[in-house]
Amino acid sequence: MTQKNCIKKIILGTAQFGEKYGITNKVGSTQHCEIKKILKICKIKKIRFIDSAMNYGKAEKKLGLNNLKDFKIITKIPSIPINKKDIKSWVIKITERTLKKLKQKHLHAILVHDSSNLVGSQKNELYEAICHLKKTGIVKKIGVSIYDFEEMKKIISEYKIDIVQVPFNILDRRILDKKLLNLLKRKKIEIHARSIFLQGLLLSNEDTRFKKFRRFKKLWHNIDKYCTKNKTNVLNLALNYVLSQKQIKKVIIGFEDSKQLKQILLNTDNFKKKVNFNKLISRDKLLINPNNWKKI
Repeated sequence: MTQKNCIKKIILGTAQFGEKYGITNKVGSTQHCEIKKILKICKIKKIRFIDSAMNYGKAEKKLGLNNLKDFKIITKIPSIPINKKDIKSWVIKITERTLKKLKQKHLHAILVHDSSNLVGSQKNELYEAICHLKKTGIVKKIGVSIYDFEEMKKIISEYKIDIVQVPFNILDRRILDKKLLNLLKRKKIEIHARSIFLQGLLLSNEDTRFKKFRRFKKLWHNIDKYCTKNKTNVLNLALNYVLSQKQIKKVIIGFEDSKQLKQILLNTDNFKKKVNFNKLISRDKLLINPNNWKKI
């Protein structure tokens, strides 16, 4: 895959635009002047997709201050509030609010942010609501963002969706299970990868890694040893491994500022897997699922 095609796979992630996101984030949410620069670079480099969410703080409002006509926007609806009865009306109302913030008439896709809502007691009402958005042309595609792959199997076996957004990085390669990939391919579901730097943990220095994540010291040493042996760095390795996967349609990457975006673009290249690469895999859910970090 050429560098140009790799860059086209990138979706601009916007969690940092609305809130302090990521373990290495020192500056808080991204300022509007930097958002403007990031969007300008994306436009030049033909990065056409933006990923956001209704509960990313002020991200959608900040995005709406810019001309977004050259971009395709994907957003995510939040968890269903407790005791919410009329799911359809609620979904339509919050989607209209998002369109107003973004100053858009349509969205490329809307995803269910909390996948447990599509296996819970109100799953049918929620699915019917997002299908209504698709039928009326408000969104082109519907999907779900997941952490739990068993939960994903249940959802895609019951409902017809277009996109699954999944965690995927050099440590967490669960999505590459052949049976899972074949199932998604058979159902013609796009795979969008997120958390490719594990919320910045993979790019953090030894102090950050060993302070909280000391129990994974051997794994960090394996990563550093691999990079030294193959004359690369963790950024280059983590980025290009994910971009090189043909099964992955899109890759979501967030940036705190335009300098980080430029650094990513400079490091985008072809990935060549070397020996001992499988020593970098982790199946420890305390590590690969950031929702569990508070338990460490």
